[in-house]
Amino acid sequence: MYSIPFAMGQFDEYFGKDVPEDFWEKYNLYMIAEMLYAFTVGVNIEEERKETLHTFDDEVEKIKNDCSLIPMWYQKNL
Repeated sequence: MYSIPFAMGQFDEYFGKDVPEDFWEKYNLYMIAEMLYAFTVGVNIEEERKETLHTFDDEVEKIKNDCSLIPMWYQKNL
């Protein structure tokens, strides 16, 4: 599993608690690339297909509805 406080601490300490906007642009690019890869693998595995499609749809909706480059999990904990 993952830890939001741990990830936030890593970002905050690396950037001195002032994460630049261009970092979030790159972060989002890499997250989308990872989602597309996971999608192509997941839809080809029968037992993971439904969950993969559901997760992918949820993430696409989050991206479409959120105008900020900063992920919601980071914004909520600022």
